[in-house]
Amino acid sequence: MSLSLILAVSSALAAGDPAFTADAGRPFLAYPGDIVELSAEGSTGPDGTQLSVRWAQVDGPLVPLSSTTDQLPRFQAAEPGVHSFDLWVGDGERWSEPDRSYVVVVDRSAGPYSPAGCATGGLPPLGMLSALALLLARRRRTAR
Repeated sequence: MSLSLILAVSSALAAGDPAFTADAGRPFLAYPGDIVELSAEGSTGPDGTQLSVRWAQVDGPLVPLSSTTDQLPRFQAAEPGVHSFDLWVGDGERWSEPDRSYVVVVDRSAGPYSPAGCATGGLPPLGMLSALALLLARRRRTAR
């Protein structure tokens, strides 16, 4: 997906409808080569509404999503970096504010991680702490 297409989708969906709430899930840690599954399953809308979803990658090494309209799209992590994806949910005409999901892909030499998201046993390696600090700093800047 080209940057101009991402910007066009982001602009078109920017004005959110409060009846819909996008939930792009928690951050993930992965290694290059891992298959990562994003999730919109926590998203909500008015009772009885069939939710439509839209995903767009907004930052990080470009990766192809299996679908930009599935609740559970997948991609293969190719290289270390922080991938950011925005999610919108709606009824096809009205859309939520975007919610952002982060995937931190770390080199295997950075040490072990738990495949169940960001939960790790024991003290995480310094490289992962640095990546998470960067992720939180970016999230704070986008929230302002």
